[in-house]
Amino acid sequence: VHVRDRSSQFDDDRKQDVLRVLKRLEQETGQDLPPMIEAWNKVDLLPDDLQETMKLAAASNSATSTPAVVTSALTGEGIENLLHLIEASVREELEHYAVALRPVDGAARAWLYQNGHVRAEDTDEKGHVSLQVGLSAKHRGRFEATFPDVVLRTVPGPAD
Repeated sequence: VHVRDRSSQFDDDRKQDVLRVLKRLEQETGQDLPPMIEAWNKVDLLPDDLQETMKLAAASNSATSTPAVVTSALTGEGIENLLHLIEASVREELEHYAVALRPVDGAARAWLYQNGHVRAEDTDEKGHVSLQVGLSAKHRGRFEATFPDVVLRTVPGPAD
């Protein structure tokens, strides 16, 4: 999340500085950077007509390039929208799995709900549970280490 002070006369210069540093990190590490979200902070300090312009620009920006949301750290405006954008971005990065659990695998089920994103759950008449779950690579490793008898089967994600 790149928090920008949209009330500052130096906002665009600072944005370019951040982008240069990120590009350098990407070149030095050889790894792609994660997706960026911009939090346009301090818009409430601008005149009303400019505030409206910023809100419209953020809404149209989210659909075309780097997602942006107007926020105010002072009032809390936009923070919930920012959290939704972050959550959606994280979910896009998850690998998706099908998991078959026996009735005795309640701890594994609870672990997946706590550490993953469960998209669907079905239970048969014998108490066997089938889950569709999204997990990060880190959490997949932890799950497999903690529950070695439970198999994670890779499946296409929601957009696949």
